[in-house]
Amino acid sequence: MDEKKALYRASFALTYAEILAPTGHWKMILGALLLAISAATWYMVFLNKYCFLPLPPWYTQEAKEQIMQRHIDVFAEPFTGFSSKWDYENNRWKA
Repeated sequence: MDEKKALYRASFALTYAEILAPTGHWKMILGALLLAISAATWYMVFLNKYCFLPLPPWYTQEAKEQIMQRHIDVFAEPFTGFSSKWDYENNRWKA
């Protein structure tokens, strides 16, 4: 019986059970994936902190409201802009 096993091993490298056994290769793939996600996250933190400039002051809500009020006051874009939706007689938005 030992000779048969030795001959089998000489002809075939693995048994059927050894072929179907999990290799654990998924752990290396998962580790590489988590490492890549971590590197990308830290890269974005670095870019946000040191590379990207702060937003201009006209991106604040108060500045947007002032710009919109200025458009209404000077009657800018009367056909398609804010002025077309503003009721100048009642000083409120059209319904």
